[in-house]
Amino acid sequence: MDTILEIIKVTVPALIVYLTVKTLLTNYLNANLRIEQQKNIQQTQKDKTALKLQALERLIVFLERSNPYQMRMRLEVPEINGKQLATSMVIAINQEFDHNISQQLFVSSVLWQIITTAKNQTIEIILKAAADIKVEDDASQLMTKMDQYFSSLSVLPMDSAKLAIRKEYESTPGF
Repeated sequence: MDTILEIIKVTVPALIVYLTVKTLLTNYLNANLRIEQQKNIQQTQKDKTALKLQALERLIVFLERSNPYQMRMRLEVPEINGKQLATSMVIAINQEFDHNISQQLFVSSVLWQIITTAKNQTIEIILKAAADIKVEDDASQLMTKMDQYFSSLSVLPMDSAKLAIRKEYESTPGF
């Protein structure tokens, strides 16, 4: 019986110390785990914000490069007629759009729809203007017709898309 009593005298305090250390260690490790998870969430949010900002910047560049007046400077050569310039513009806009299609992952679906609509409206105006000129007309005739169509709009499609990008930028947390 003395042996059992001696075992109990040693075991009970050891068991109490073990449970106390286990509880303290578990609480400490859980607290550290929560802190690390919070840091990871914050870092992920920073990374997402940076990617969104980069996407918004790229979409602004897309809209600028898709502006028909900017494209004319890049695409027009002396021997090109108005219809050929219009075709070149449509191809260039579609290529720019395709190059930036992955940016839709980082912006709202509403903004992406606005950008897609602006692109389609711009292409539509270019094609309408090209349809209104003769094959032998030069690029300046195309631009004159495009001016007429663009002037009938209250806001240019690319400008409304830029405004939507600015609004999304301003509504992004951290900006």
